[in-house]
Amino acid sequence: MSVDLDAAERTRLLERATTGLEDLVAWADGLPPNSHVPRSPTWASEVCRQQLVFERYHDLDDIVELYKAPSSYLGVDNARVLYETTTATAKVALKWGVFRSPIPFVRDRDACYLESSQLFLDRRGRRGFARFITSYPLRAMDYRSGYIRADVRNWGLVLLESSDTKVIYASTIVDIDWKGQMPAWGASHMTSRRAQSIKQLPALLRKRLRDRCGLCHVKPAIFELGPRLVPCTACRKPLCVRCRNADVAPVCVICRHPRAPRPATRPSRVVSDLASTVGSAGDARSPQTCRHATRGHAAADSGWFTPQDHRRPRGTGLDLSYVSAYKVSTVQE
Repeated sequence: MSVDLDAAERTRLLERATTGLEDLVAWADGLPPNSHVPRSPTWASEVCRQQLVFERYHDLDDIVELYKAPSSYLGVDNARVLYETTTATAKVALKWGVFRSPIPFVRDRDACYLESSQLFLDRRGRRGFARFITSYPLRAMDYRSGYIRADVRNWGLVLLESSDTKVIYASTIVDIDWKGQMPAWGASHMTSRRAQSIKQLPALLRKRLRDRCGLCHVKPAIFELGPRLVPCTACRKPLCVRCRNADVAPVCVICRHPRAPRPATRPSRVVSDLASTVGSAGDARSPQTCRHATRGHAAADSGWFTPQDHRRPRGTGLDLSYVSAYKVSTVQE
């Protein structure tokens, strides 16, 4: 589904997108102050500011990828792209979408809207992402029957990086008049659901990366043979075939590096008892051990030298001088 826009319409579309993004970034920075007062039962407005804390470092681009995929929480249900273009700094699209009603016997809403997004640097030099959505009148989309046309006055999102690599500041504003017949609590619920969606970003990102490699963030194909993701024995990150070694116990390339920090190992009591038993019995054979990530630590703690860690070192030879002085006496009958 696509529509043709003339030159004047395209110019008006880009001007509206540019102005909306500038006003949204200024609003997230505190200028001008928030002044949104609903004037009807179906008109709801909500502002949410949240400090998102992630379990580990995530680049801002990882979060932006979530907004590129269709989602009922982060976007509009069943959105269709009508027109799409890009500028030097922003991506602009004209879309038509449906808002599913969570209330029985209440008709769904639809909207023809303008969506623009861009990456920017604020006045403090912080890297950020802004997405702006607003209704855009288009005569070609007025014939849609079965839905009530909602008026998206202002729907914006701003993400800003912080000095902490695991913290991102998120601000969102949702100002929508759902029109038609709808209880006030229903309009407030549909608005709040989308305004509070930024709180779900850490969980959504964690769920998305759960099925992806912890290093290259690539999702393995379904038809790949064997286990697609295997946890690293040191850091427990899920690893794909390309990012792990072909050893018995997989290790990622970061933990395998000699300068990578390794977890402290405690000497095992069972290993110490086994070492003392073998030493007292005079068994000079080296026990066989499997190849694993911490074989160097196990060998140093127990005193064993496996074939993988080279042979027993050459040192001072065993003193056998007492053998020549030993004489066997015959037994007299």
